[in-house]
Amino acid sequence: MDHLPHFRREIEGFRAAAARAATMPTAPLVPSCPGWPIADLIMHLGGVHRFLLPVLRSSLTTPPDPSDLSLLDLPADPSGWPDPADAPNEGPLPASLLDWFTIGAARLADAFASLPA
Repeated sequence: MDHLPHFRREIEGFRAAAARAATMPTAPLVPSCPGWPIADLIMHLGGVHRFLLPVLRSSLTTPPDPSDLSLLDLPADPSGWPDPADAPNEGPLPASLLDWFTIGAARLADAFASLPA
């Protein structure tokens, strides 16, 4: 079974929901993740996507160091981004956070596509 189309569909659905949330004055809670505002979920999923990239690209047998923030490929200026240490982050959702998520998800989909079935 090819899971890539499903992954791409789910990512696009999540991105579209997050884009709608970005138009709201505060980050809404995610019904399927009790207590999590969308901003925190975007940070979490985006981090997981980027954490997996070196595992897939280099066929790692052990996970990369989670304290290595360079894996996250964060922007030089994350102004307005939620601080994971201050969760739950219910402030407005910065567009650059959604862009970061979208780029990371696309990179992960491309990495999946480059692997043998």
